[in-house]
Parts: sequence; structure tokens; C-alpha cells
Amino acid sequence: MQVIVSHQNVDFDGVASMVAAKKLYPEAIIAISDKLDRSVTTYMSIYKDLFSFSTYESVEWKHVSSLILVDVQAIDRTGIPSEELMDEIETIVYDHHPPFLLHTKEKVRHQIEQVGAAITLLIEHLEHRDVHLTPEEVNLFGLGLYSDTGNFTFPSTTSRDFHAASFLMKHHLDIEIVNRFVTPALTEAEQALFNQLFHSQTLHQLDGLQIVVSCHEQDRFQNGLSSLTEKLLDASSADAVITIVKMGKHVHLVCRASSTRINFQSFIKELGGGGHSQAASAMMKKSTLEEARRKVLPLIDLIVKHTVSAKEVMSYPVKTIHENDTITDAKEMMIRFGHTGFPVVNDHKELVGIISRRDVDKAIHHQYGHAPIKGYMTREIVTKQVDSTIDEVQQAMISHNVGRIPIMDDQNIAGIISRTNIISYLQRKEQEASLPNLVQRLEDTVSKEHFHLLKLIGKEADRFGVSAYLVGGFVRDLLLERPNEDLDVVIEGDGIKFANVLAASHGGSIKQHDTFGTATWTTPDDMKIDIVTCRTEYYAETAALPIVRSSNIHEDLTRRDFTINAMAMSISEHSFGKLLDEYQGIEDLKAKKIRILHPISFIEDPTRIFRAVRFAVRFGYSIEKETARLAQSAMSHLFSLSQQRLRQELTLIHKEATDLEAYYLLDTLNVWKTLFQKELPASSWQYAERVFSQSGHTVFHMLTALASPLSNWREMIQLYIMTAKERVFIEQLNELKQAPIEEVKSIGELHRYLYAVHDETLRFYLLDPTQEFHTHLDDYFKKRQEMSLYLSGDDLIKLDFKPGPHFRDYLFELEIKQLNGEISSKEEATRWVLEEKQKAEANHL
Repeated sequence: MQVIVSHQNVDFDGVASMVAAKKLYPEAIIAISDKLDRSVTTYMSIYKDLFSFSTYESVEWKHVSSLILVDVQAIDRTGIPSEELMDEIETIVYDHHPPFLLHTKEKVRHQIEQVGAAITLLIEHLEHRDVHLTPEEVNLFGLGLYSDTGNFTFPSTTSRDFHAASFLMKHHLDIEIVNRFVTPALTEAEQALFNQLFHSQTLHQLDGLQIVVSCHEQDRFQNGLSSLTEKLLDASSADAVITIVKMGKHVHLVCRASSTRINFQSFIKELGGGGHSQAASAMMKKSTLEEARRKVLPLIDLIVKHTVSAKEVMSYPVKTIHENDTITDAKEMMIRFGHTGFPVVNDHKELVGIISRRDVDKAIHHQYGHAPIKGYMTREIVTKQVDSTIDEVQQAMISHNVGRIPIMDDQNIAGIISRTNIISYLQRKEQEASLPNLVQRLEDTVSKEHFHLLKLIGKEADRFGVSAYLVGGFVRDLLLERPNEDLDVVIEGDGIKFANVLAASHGGSIKQHDTFGTATWTTPDDMKIDIVTCRTEYYAETAALPIVRSSNIHEDLTRRDFTINAMAMSISEHSFGKLLDEYQGIEDLKAKKIRILHPISFIEDPTRIFRAVRFAVRFGYSIEKETARLAQSAMSHLFSLSQQRLRQELTLIHKEATDLEAYYLLDTLNVWKTLFQKELPASSWQYAERVFSQSGHTVFHMLTALASPLSNWREMIQLYIMTAKERVFIEQLNELKQAPIEEVKSIGELHRYLYAVHDETLRFYLLDPTQEFHTHLDDYFKKRQEMSLYLSGDDLIKLDFKPGPHFRDYLFELEIKQLNGEISSKEEATRWVLEEKQKAEANHL
């Protein structure tokens, strides 16, 4: 038996999600708690008979084989008698409350995603399956969607919620019904309770935030405490409101917040409740009001996120420019690093000004590119200290209308915060609740020894004052649960110095690579791990190797190729397992998309075009539309790559290919049209298909097959020859194409033309779909492979032949006669050579 349930005090989102789940699981029954949100109670008094609901008491829980949870993850929050359930029970979860897990235990199937309402997830399934909906179902789903997103004003609202609303509108959602039940007028009892809560407020100041706690006690249970708490938040100027109300035997607690610095999750977890970061609730059974207050108040500190300091957001090390450098120097640096301004310093490294892109453009417009920066820089500098809050920095930007603020450690430049840093910080803050913590995944993936080593490195990183990360492909594969042994630790600081600290503290040896800012630490247990300095890079010209500079984790991720490779996982002790995903790599992993980071990435490094194809084929992903367009636009830059680099990239693709998908994908990006200077005909693909189906094919074989039907094929393929063997292959293939095969009447005679052609070349030529081969050629190749000469040079010596060049002539003629079937035994071969010998001796006389 399948049963659908939601949480106690079920709201519209819970009721709507249960009814929607019934549409997906028609054999299931809906079991609903007798404790309903007040607005739901009013709705149910009118519409209850239109839906099939069962009470908890009417369900035989011991016979339930499958439990479907909606708008809730924990069974203990549903209020069902869990002790009556079977030990082995399938659980299916549809929820939008944190944590947003990527995987759960066996026997649990789930969809837990960051959307504004649980009904959104179920509407997406209904839309996909094209399920018929009644007007009453559409309106109920609308009530769940509008109420849980606060009419699409809550921070948790996503574009998917708007899409769900659009779907409902297409099915004639009645907005009047939504308005009637989502914001009902207060009853007399509710108004009385609200007045009590309003006059019972106590104010708590925490880290600059105002937290209101309001307590009350009454004899009977009353619905609607959630709505009243929201009204209390609106009526006050507080950043958060916590209402604690004893109703009958139990104490009910509801939390609401308006500040993003409030997060109720840890707080409410301690109280056995659940919810969002800014909306949560709990029930303390058989508790007095005073007991509840004594338990709640010491936990209030948990709800306030610490104030983020400038030091935590700033970019460092800071790229500065000297006041005597020229305007042209400043412009080149801006282009090189992609920045729109730099702090200006004097000979003593003291901050003396700021030069912006606007300042530079103005000076160049007036032909002052040669002038020193100090003549055009801004001298009135707005700065902040490292312990300033990010809110203070943001306010300074607004007040002074500046795009970057140097962050000082006393009188020294410690870092800089730009508008881009602020935007990235705000995006990260929004993402934090939805990003998974990867500790368990990491522990399951790497060896026990490596896991403990990473923990050790993270602890030392905190002690040494640097941040440590795993980055790129390793993090990607960790999320995909794919094996990856490329375990490099990236340090935000001096990687080499930190590696030496590790060796000094824990033993082992260090091998430094000063040029690259990396070091390999070999532990006393002979484990090797690379320690890498965070770096940024720029390209002096297209396809050149990048010029590298030390930097921070944000710029280190910015230099990477694709969003799915631009994620990092902290291994620092204070944030071990925390994921950093500034470019929405997780979203692209879910969408199975390969997306480039920057519009000019393919221009800076055209090999990324081949890597895009390689990753797409490896993971079964598609190349995102704009990324494909940018790749096509950058085709001309392929010619800036050396032929060796082109071959190397194509070889890497070929090694992973199990079919021609990668080759076709390269074609959609216009790679072949660019390299071969014309569109490939259908015969090219027929040839390539045949070659790929043969064992032992190489990337050079594939390139030759694609080019071969072209009129200038030899000229095109010459560019990709890397070995003498390949050169011979092409020369022999060209000879085959020109040989008068159709004119030759016998297989033996064919051998006179083709005896020197390697089997590899002949086999390749026979696959050419553009050639109408004489049947002799196919027969010749088969017989040549099977042929074993009846006589050898040693046999001729035994027959009293004197060694010499004529041996080769005799044996070659024997090969021809064997292929023609004129000689079929060793005896016949012996008789023939003796006769030929006699003829030769007679002619000599």
C-alpha cells in the first residue's frame, strides 16, 4: 500500500503537493493530519469533499509498503505513528527545504531542490506527463504556489516557480480564489492572540540585528500562528520574530525573518523542528512555557550569521601600478588582466591614487598615452580596513560612486574589493543554502589515508593562515561520483612556502617547482601530493602559452575553461567540504551542458574548442548554444595552433571516442570545414565510419579518411603528418589512387604494381567508398595475406643456386605465379626454378 503524507499543521503547499502526488501515484491514498494551518481549515470547510483524504487513524500503517513525503523530509515531522511502519519501507520525497542533498541512503528516492514551493516540483512532473487537471486542482495548486512564495516575493522564489505559475494560468487558474484564501482577514480569536503577542514583545540585540521574542499561553489550540508571526514581523521594525505560544499541553514555536543575515536552520534543528533559513517552526511536546523559554533563549545566537568582513571578500594579492608608469602601460595592464582599474603606488609602495579605465580612455583620447599616470589618477582615495564589514564597503561604493575600494591593513594595501567582488559575494550568499557539503562524498571516494592527509593539510592551512582547496576536474568528478586520482591541493597564498611548512611539521621531503609556484610533498608514508599556488593568467597573444601570476581562489577559478571545471571544495579545517561554485557549475552538471566561462576564452586558447568536444562526449553532455556559437566564431584562430598541438588535441579526443560522435560534433562547430577549407562530402563520413569500425585505427587514419574524398586531399593531410611511417602511408595511398588497377587482368600482375604497398595502406584503400574496385584487388589482398612462399633463399642455395640479386627475381616471380594459381606446391615451385635456372644457363652459353 502507498500512502502520501505531509507535515503537521499542514499548509496550502503541503495539501496541494499531496493532491498533485496523487495524480502521479493514482493507487496511493492521501493521509492528512487533523492539524491544519488556519487558512487551509477555511478552504477545507468548503472544498474538502472534492478530494479524497484519509485520516491518520483510518490508515493501517503496518501494511504501508511505500511512503510518499511531500513538503517534508523527516518522517517524525509528519505526526504519523512511525513505530507501526515496517522495517523495510520505500520512501519517496518531494521537498524544497534545505538541505538540498545530492544523494541519500538506499531505499530512499527523492527530489529535494531549491525552489520556492514543493508544488513547483510536482507541477513540473504533471506538465511533463501531460496529466489532465480539474479546475479545483489547478486552483489548489495555485494556492500552494502563491502562499509558499509569498506571492513570488520571498527570496527562495525561483524562475521555476514562475514557470509553474504560467502553467497554471494556461489551465485557467482563478486568481480571485487565490487572493481569498492566501490572505484571509483575521478572526476575532486571531486578532486577540495577535494583540497578546504584540504587547508581549521583548527585544534582543545581536550583532547589530534586532530579534523580537514574544511569548503567550492559552488553554486551547488555535490555528494560524504562522500567519500571525508574519504579521508581527511586518508590524515591527525587527529583523526577525520568534513567537512561543503554549496551547493546551504543547508549546508551538514559529520563526520568521526579513534579514538575509538570519538563518534559523541550526537553531530550529536543536529544537527538533524544520523549515527554511528565514521561516521555520517546531513543537515542544508536554512542555511548560517557561521550560520552552529557557530552552529557546540560549540558542538565539545560532540564528545570526557572522558579519562578513572585507578581508573575507577582497581580492589579493593586489595588482598595483606605479605612479610614474604611463597611461599606455595602464591600458595594457587592464587588457592583460581584464580589470577596469588599479591602485597606484609610489616608490615606497604607499597608496597614492586610483587609476580607472575611464581615466585612461580620457587621457588616450587626448593623445596622452605617453604621460605618467600620476597626472590622471584620482587622488581622493576611499579605503576601508580589513575588519570593515562588507555592508560598510558596499555603502561606501554607493555613497562615493566608486567601482573599487582598496582594503588596508593599517597603512598597507591588503586587498581590493570591486563591484564584481560584491556581486560574486551576493551570488555566493544566495547559493550557500543550496550547495552540498562534500565531506561524506569525499570520504567515500578517496582512500582512508588520503582523506586523513587532506584533513591534516586543512588543519595546517588554518594554522598557517592560508586557505586550501581541491579544484577543477576532481571536484566535478566528485559531484558526478566518477573516479579521479588527480588530487592537487590549491593554496590561496604561497604554495611552496606552505609545502615546506608541511614537511617541517610532519616530515617527508619537498620537490619545488619555483617557475610554476608548485611543490610536491612526499610524506613519511611515501604518499605524494602536489601543492599549487592559486594563480591568474593572461595571454599575450592568441594560442600562446599563458603568462601566470599568483592570485586568489576566485581568479584561479576564473581562468578555467568551463563552468563544470570551475568549482572548488575547501579543505581548510573551518570550512572542510564547503563547495565554491561561482559560475553555476552544479546547474550545468544537472542540465548536462558544457558552457564556456568567458566570451573570448576560445580566442585566447583555441584548444578549448577540442576540450569542449572531449568533455561533451566523455560525459554525454551537449555544448550550450552560446558556447557553440562562440566556438564557431573562433574557428580562424585554429590556424594559430601548431600542427603538433592540433594533432595532440585530436588524439586525446580519439582516445576517448567509442564512435564517430566526437567527429560529428567537431563538424557542427565547423572544425573540419576550417581545417580542410571546405565542407566534407557524405563520402568522407562513409569512409570514416568504415575506418573506425576496423581495429587498430588511429587519429591519423581518421583524418586521412575525412580528407581523402577531397580533390586536394594530399595537400590537406600533409599538414598533419608527424612521423616517417605516416609519410610513407600517404605516399603509398597516393600511388594506389593512381595505379591502373582496372587495366590489370590478373592478381599476379597486380602484384607487380602493389608488392611494396604495406598491408595497412592497402586495407585502408579498400575501405574507400569512392572507388569502384576491380574484384582482383580484393582477391589480391586476401591471397597476399594468406600466401606463404613455397621456397626461400635457403632452399635455392640447397638447389645449388649461387647467392645473388637474382634470388630476389626468382622469389618475386614465384610470388606472382602462386598468386595466379600457376604453382600450388613446393615440388612445382622447385621444378619451375630449376627450369628457369637451366634456361638462364643456356642463354648465358
